Amino acid sequence: MPLARFLAAVIAAFAFDAQHLAAANPDALWEIVHDYCEPAAEGAHVKQKCADVDLAGGYAVLKDRVGVAQYLLIPTARIGGIESPVLLDAHTLNYWRAA
Repeated sequence: MPLARFLAAVIAAFAFDAQHLAAANPDALWEIVHDYCEPAAEGAHVKQKCADVDLAGGYAVLKDRVGVAQYLLIPTARIGGIESPVLLDAHTLNYWRAA
């Protein structure tokens, strides 16, 4: 029976990880940029969480919590993902180049 208990523990661990991942906030980066970085750049009295914010350029730069030189360039406009047709528009910032 020890093998059965081991397998049950492994399955329970995977189930816990799946629940934990499902509970993660997919909008976390957007909320940081929208609720903190943009208002701080506009002069609001909120903590600035971004290393740089270019409101005219349409992006914010956020220091990743991991590593000393890892930064994320995040659009200030809500974009559905890298497959969004908005990114193909000639008037949209080339986020890959800016990064």
